[in-house]
Amino acid sequence: MIFRPIDPGLAIFAFADVYLQNLDAHRLDFGLVKLKQMLKDY
Repeated sequence: MIFRPIDPGLAIFAFADVYLQNLDAHRLDFGLVKLKQMLKDY
């Protein structure tokens, strides 16, 4: 088999895409937690 080297730009782009998706998911969870805490304190 011939392994074609991965285009660094493409690899970084794909990694950034996944990273940002995870970041958005965490931010959403964090926002919900903060909202629940605020409502509980209220």
